Amino acid sequence: QYNLTTIHTLAIKKHNLDKTQPISWAFNVEAVEKPHSFQIIQPASPRAYETLEREISKPPRSLPAVFIDEAALKSAIRALINNSQVKADAVQDIVKELNNKQITPQYWAALFDGQGATTAITQRNYSPPLVRLMTLRAIVIPETLPQFLKWLNIQSGKQPSEAESISLQFQGAIRQYFPKEKLTAGIKLLIPKLLKEEISPESIHWLFIKDRVWDVCRSQLINDVHYDLEVIHQQSKVYTNTKNFDSLKFPLDIWQELISSWNGIISGYYRLTNYQPLAQLFELLEKYDLSAYFYQVSNGEVPKYVFLAASPDPSNEPYSLKYLGLTLQRQITLSEQIMKFTKLGLTIAAGVGFLGLVFFAGYFVGGGFSPWREHIKILESETENIAETKKHIKEIVDNLTKQYPPQEAVIKNLATVLAFNELNYKLINPQYDPPTPNNNNRPQTNTSQDKSEQLKSVIHDINLSQAISDYHQNLKIPTNPQKFNLWSNQPDMKSTYERLQDDVLAALNSPSKTNAPKPENSQKTTSSLPKNIINTDVADANFNSRTMRALNNLIAELQISDEEQKNQVLQKALKLNENWNFSDIKSSANAKDQLVEAIYQYQKSIGISKPDGIIDNGGETYERLKRKIQEQLRKNPPNGQ
Repeated sequence: QYNLTTIHTLAIKKHNLDKTQPISWAFNVEAVEKPHSFQIIQPASPRAYETLEREISKPPRSLPAVFIDEAALKSAIRALINNSQVKADAVQDIVKELNNKQITPQYWAALFDGQGATTAITQRNYSPPLVRLMTLRAIVIPETLPQFLKWLNIQSGKQPSEAESISLQFQGAIRQYFPKEKLTAGIKLLIPKLLKEEISPESIHWLFIKDRVWDVCRSQLINDVHYDLEVIHQQSKVYTNTKNFDSLKFPLDIWQELISSWNGIISGYYRLTNYQPLAQLFELLEKYDLSAYFYQVSNGEVPKYVFLAASPDPSNEPYSLKYLGLTLQRQITLSEQIMKFTKLGLTIAAGVGFLGLVFFAGYFVGGGFSPWREHIKILESETENIAETKKHIKEIVDNLTKQYPPQEAVIKNLATVLAFNELNYKLINPQYDPPTPNNNNRPQTNTSQDKSEQLKSVIHDINLSQAISDYHQNLKIPTNPQKFNLWSNQPDMKSTYERLQDDVLAALNSPSKTNAPKPENSQKTTSSLPKNIINTDVADANFNSRTMRALNNLIAELQISDEEQKNQVLQKALKLNENWNFSDIKSSANAKDQLVEAIYQYQKSIGISKPDGIIDNGGETYERLKRKIQEQLRKNPPNGQ
């Protein structure tokens, strides 16, 4: 038996011999739960001594004792999650233990569970303390980052939830303290989840927006992916079985399918659709060369916008380029194909129908232009559908004209709903042939003007089909998987027919519309957005709470206080009418409509996948518009700056 002072002295001596050992002792005890956690134990009796000796002689039932000040860590976690103001010393108490190899992820998990992490997940509790706790947990335990994003339920293009806003505020306060290596580990764990579609590209992109904790990992992710693809490219040149992928930054199984199918991919035989989420992620990150690479791998071609953004010289007319050993093929629109045929010397004889043109084109290019073969086959099968589509649109026009003459007003409103200003009676009625003066006895000739008009008619047919396809997307109606979607071969054609007729009818009945001629100085605009979307966008819940809030924040962030300058930068960036005025929005419905339309067109021009005419704080439209205005201000700074 030793007294308490002696026991403490013995513990100090053990600590002095090995500084990793804590000064830990138990005095006068019958039993302890974890005897291996103590350096000195004073049993209370011989029986207690024997019991403890047996326990100590057994191997530990759990991991070795963790030599940390657990109470201090718990206190630091509580201080961070329970206060809106971050205490630097509390963050540092956690950061200094991140490199302690004796603290396992399981130990950290137990600490966070003790503060309610499991409760937050199972009960979907988003109280401010638990949001901060889950954010901190995702940083400290990289393995939990995918679970954190799923729990937070990031909704791209929507107003940030209260939980998301709390997390962002917390991240902004603590982001400077955590090492980049720890954060990058979490990002790399997301890629396999992304490829399995267990997490969305938008969720990962959300992590990289300015002032997020993980924003510092953006360049590292891009560099590591580029490095791995370069290794794959170089090893593809090795014609033996000694290919070496040991230096890859990501686990080999992420790229295994790409490596195994490489020859088929570069030959155009294979497509690995599971890599498309990476294409979408890098498109969101504006790393267009990598985006184009993965679009090529997954789809066999690259969307035009992405391709031109990745091209070293987007002003020229390339249809392919080389990148990391892969030939990137740009998606070619139908009108571009037809123009390409004419440039190659294809003669369009007068009187030759569109189907004949397509068959001739297929014959002409079938041998030497294999990337177009698939397009030609689709065009052949779709030709009759163009006529069928125009027939149904004519029915809508005729039906509505009986109720709301004149016909010109119906066609004008139909063009507005379809966002296709070129729509006219002749386009939807191929049999209509307006008389030409003095041509009754004139022989038919194949003039260059005839050919030009025929080509123009073909291109109008294509544009009409594209307008209907866009209309489908705006209504969120499932589209046919074929490349050139036409109305009449959609599984829900009748539904679409009725929806379109209803939208045109609503436009005709709208009190804001009138068929009376407008004065020349009128500022009325013709919207390319369907009426139901316009009504949604200008509603207070979307326009005031989302778009206007975002624009006001953007203007404040760019430190634009002058009203004239505010109008100028928005007019130029969004291509608004020079008479449009920011201050008119509160009192003028037309000014509001113009702004929604301009936002929608801007979103289409920058390749937003689902343009909606709405701006959200921190969203892609917000960030892209901010960068565009910043570039404008750099090139043309205000007077005196």
